[in-house]
Amino acid sequence: MNINASTVHFIPITHILLACTIASITTAVFIFYHHPIMPIVIYILLATLFLITKKHTQNLILIICALFSAQIFFKINTLEKSYNSYKNFLQIPTIIDAKIIQKQDSELDRDRTTLVLETSSIYNKQQGKISNPLKILVILPTKKSKNLLAGQTITIFQAKLEQPKQDSDYKAYLVKEGIWATVFITNQNIKTKESYFDSWFTRSSTLFLSSLETSTVNLFNPLFLGKREKTLDTVEIQHQSAYWGIAHHMARSGLHLATLFTMFMLFFHYIRINVLLRYIICAILIFGYAQISVASISFLRALCMIMIQIFCKLNKGQYSSVHALTLTTLLFVANNPYCILFLDFQLSFGITAVIIWLFQRKYSKIVAFQSKSLIPS
Repeated sequence: MNINASTVHFIPITHILLACTIASITTAVFIFYHHPIMPIVIYILLATLFLITKKHTQNLILIICALFSAQIFFKINTLEKSYNSYKNFLQIPTIIDAKIIQKQDSELDRDRTTLVLETSSIYNKQQGKISNPLKILVILPTKKSKNLLAGQTITIFQAKLEQPKQDSDYKAYLVKEGIWATVFITNQNIKTKESYFDSWFTRSSTLFLSSLETSTVNLFNPLFLGKREKTLDTVEIQHQSAYWGIAHHMARSGLHLATLFTMFMLFFHYIRINVLLRYIICAILIFGYAQISVASISFLRALCMIMIQIFCKLNKGQYSSVHALTLTTLLFVANNPYCILFLDFQLSFGITAVIIWLFQRKYSKIVAFQSKSLIPS
């Protein structure tokens, strides 16, 4: 069937990605500020306008944006429902069986340790037992945590779980991190079970601690592993970094991952490895590096964009940093809308967007905005 040229509209994929990303973020903001009806009103008004003007391609984009907005709405409701579940287990002495996911010590204003646990069961006589896995945050004195390691299975007795107020910023942080409740341990008994899962992160940390000096470990952990211990030695290093103006470089970010990826590619280029094999090896190495380091928003953003680039190269497609950033932003917001409320997401994605825009502006070759995608009306 022949299509008349006058009835054909060109819609760059970037316009669709940008529209969906803006719609998703806007919907999340309206919901967080208790105006969930506003996105529906906006979509109805735009749909009416496009129907009157007979702009069918804009209606297609509008439908796609509405689907993403609906997904954001249901995702926020799911996160809120999960956080507000099992309220009857709060403020009651319980027995918790859990595995330690993460451990962080502090020697500053308070001598305490923070543990992130994944529960296998929560039990008390009045309410029964929770068998569903939940994440909880445990704060205890450092002297009680000296023998605890990430990967261990522990039992906590007489623990009173708590949740912050509904409108507090700390509650939004817990929902973003997927943490259901917190508990402060003082005199409660902690029993360590014999079963022990030695994670890649624990193995690498133990290896570095045993083979490096303490001062080197204090540099290596935040710079390469993203592990930030709040000790007197690390604070001194932070002050020295701020004095010399290299504080940003001492905090592991997406720039470090991009630099590592570039170094790998240059090394494989000079030893004459096939291009496709080069990208496959890089993908394996970067995923391995992600397994032994602490994840952060900037690190995961860079990881996702690099993987999109590798996917494009393996499929012999054209890579666009604009496409990669908007698609990564859309994936992050769709997976966890609460992340947009925090500064790490805003700075990481905002600064990256500015850098990409300045780079494209300088060379005046914005390939992503060229009309390449053909959609008949």
